[in-house]
Amino acid sequence: VCGCRPRPQNKLINIKRGGIATAVNVEDEYHLLVQAATLWRVGREMSHRQLGTHDLYHAFNGKRDGYLTCGELAAGLAWLGVKVSEDDLHAFLRGLDSNADGLLTLDEWAAGFPLLAESEPATHEALATLSLKPKQVRELFEGATAKKKEFAPVPPDRLAKFKFKLHAHKAYTQIFTSKRTDLREQLTLWEPDVDDRSKLLSAKKARFKVCLGHYAVGGSESPARGLRTAPMVLEVTDTSITMGLSASEHLAAVVEQLLPPPLRYRLAWHSEEHELWVWRAVPPGAAFLALGMVATRSEEPPPPHAMCCVPRRWCVRDAERPRAIWKDSGGAGRPGSIWATGIQLQLMLAVLGHDPPPADLAWRLGTDRWYAVPERLRDLIETVDPRASMVGGGWTPREAEAATTSADGWLASKKLELQARQPPPGSVQ
Repeated sequence: VCGCRPRPQNKLINIKRGGIATAVNVEDEYHLLVQAATLWRVGREMSHRQLGTHDLYHAFNGKRDGYLTCGELAAGLAWLGVKVSEDDLHAFLRGLDSNADGLLTLDEWAAGFPLLAESEPATHEALATLSLKPKQVRELFEGATAKKKEFAPVPPDRLAKFKFKLHAHKAYTQIFTSKRTDLREQLTLWEPDVDDRSKLLSAKKARFKVCLGHYAVGGSESPARGLRTAPMVLEVTDTSITMGLSASEHLAAVVEQLLPPPLRYRLAWHSEEHELWVWRAVPPGAAFLALGMVATRSEEPPPPHAMCCVPRRWCVRDAERPRAIWKDSGGAGRPGSIWATGIQLQLMLAVLGHDPPPADLAWRLGTDRWYAVPERLRDLIETVDPRASMVGGGWTPREAEAATTSADGWLASKKLELQARQPPPGSVQ
């Protein structure tokens, strides 16, 4: 195909690397030229200033979450002295973004500079302390432009009272069973019976259980009996409410902002022959993860409130590999397989083929029980600045600052006491 294009063949090397889809879809090679030119300029600056690829990536990635955004990249390039327009910035990022998710991982970034060192002793320490403010540019990852629901700000002292805990669950609704089918291996899919997410805003309660995904069992028993241990669901509790029938004023705001529903779903695998569709959730931004998947009996995707996502900072990579539950020979459709995540959550995952799910699907929560830490969640949830209410209530700015500092110290000390009584929380909070 490349040989038939009426263009200079020496400019089509990147198209050849991208496969036939790139060759037949690209209108011209200008954006490829922009990618190559920007890559060369950045590489020259890194080499001239003795900057390691890994060191520079971590310096640019101010959130330290392993996902470089357009805003962070723009700030980093400006610091390097490489001036680019927003369109050229997007072209540069897309050229390195191997999975087209609008974000750059460390491996994707380093792959663009294979001849440069990962770390340079001369500049390692200086880059470790570098702090850059992301620039205001249009992001490319899904959910970047999604409009968030507005909630009344939550006072930090009330947010600190919210407890998140994994509970062993016993009640489930069957979604699919292989009984009365020609499937050689038995399979049953289950949905946990939790609180109705669609009625959250009108719920008059102080605790709420959410669904992180569906469960798969290689047999006919419910997950409570058919899996290695009883599966867990996540429960959110406002511990400031001491009366059993009292309602939490901020429960809906906390759940909706810290455990949001997905933007939409992507089809992970399906079998029209057996009327089974398994869906992967698209989180509402790079700060969130979907830990499991959900199943339906029709090609219509599930509603957004069918499951929730969790903050990426609360999760760690699951060292335990997913366990195979069921494998389909394909029948009239494409072969697929269904797996369960590690022992902590045991959520259902589905993939095309019979190979284990990729590593980016294997996550777990860092601990089984924790409290919200307001100062570490300010970018995810709208909170009230306690100093503003104190000054308005007769406090002087200096008194408000002192009181707030003392309160933050008290919360930090309580968190340390809690951590001392439970397993290490990993990267949670």
